[in-house]
Amino acid sequence: MKRVKFLCALVGLVVVNSVGAQSKQVTIRVLDKNQMPVPGTVILNPGVLRLGKTRKDGVYAFSHKCEPGQMFKAEPEDGAKFYDSSEQSCGNEVVLEVLPRPQWVLSTSEVFSFKTITLPTASKSGKVYTGVFGSAIETAVPVSVYGKDKCKLTVNKKLTVAYLKPEADEWTIDAGKLPQRGLNPGVETYYFPSTCNDSLVDIEGIRKKVTDELKVNADMYMKMNSENIDAAALAYKQLGVSK
Repeated sequence: MKRVKFLCALVGLVVVNSVGAQSKQVTIRVLDKNQMPVPGTVILNPGVLRLGKTRKDGVYAFSHKCEPGQMFKAEPEDGAKFYDSSEQSCGNEVVLEVLPRPQWVLSTSEVFSFKTITLPTASKSGKVYTGVFGSAIETAVPVSVYGKDKCKLTVNKKLTVAYLKPEADEWTIDAGKLPQRGLNPGVETYYFPSTCNDSLVDIEGIRKKVTDELKVNADMYMKMNSENIDAAALAYKQLGVSK
């Protein structure tokens, strides 16, 4: 009986050691564009597994075996100041970069698209970030049609292109230096057969539809103007970037 217990314990030890040998130390750093730490929560995808919060220095470390297709992303603690990071492949050393939210965007939905252009400089700050931000300003007013109260909803969709220069803390709205094609999605008008108060569910459905459309518009802008964006970013004088 004692011999059987000993063998079971030995087998268990071998299994544990084998699993442990497959895992490695994974260190994740959440940084802003100036390489300063940003505390936040690290997420493992697919599956949206919230691994835990970083330390104050933006570091989250744990033992893990990377599987094909696994990606990390970060949600900053200060969500009003920073966007979530983009996803990065699982590895032993992972840097998740978060970009600041533009403080000048009003009534904006969670619609944006970014492009990073690395400038031919030797410094770590030799990057220009181009962003397209979608916003939708809506106006709901009561109208009367044949004596019946109805609701008219007007939605003004807008895309704003801006850039974030090296060492800058705020996005600069572009005044024509970056491509303007595809930045005017337009105005849409909707009528509902009930009062505006009774049409809130329908209005919320339109908001979701508009947000989805703006996201498509932002992605299309980046694809349509990719080469021109690169050229504009590399023109130092146009973007006010000095060599």
